[in-house]
Amino acid sequence: MSNKHTPGPWHSQRHDTGDFEVVADTAAGQAELATVHCEAEYVPSLPAEANARLIAAAPELLAALVGLLEVMDPEHVTGSARLHACAVVAHAKGESHEPEGGE
Repeated sequence: MSNKHTPGPWHSQRHDTGDFEVVADTAAGQAELATVHCEAEYVPSLPAEANARLIAAAPELLAALVGLLEVMDPEHVTGSARLHACAVVAHAKGESHEPEGGE
């Protein structure tokens, strides 16, 4: 599996159907990446717009987490939060994550 995703920024927009699209602007035009369905009549509490915004923020969130991990000194910043951050980055990139030091 390739760990390359469509470059950001991504953004969400409401489609004519009421659903939300997550799109990226590319050199070839707008690329639809995902559709978040708004099934309000079936699931009135479904937070479709919030879900679409979260998906659209994924490239920026990943870049921010990678940036934080790069400046963290593993000798001084340890614990479950750092391990979780490493695991999340690995998951997003389609890689397996082995905890540092066999933890």
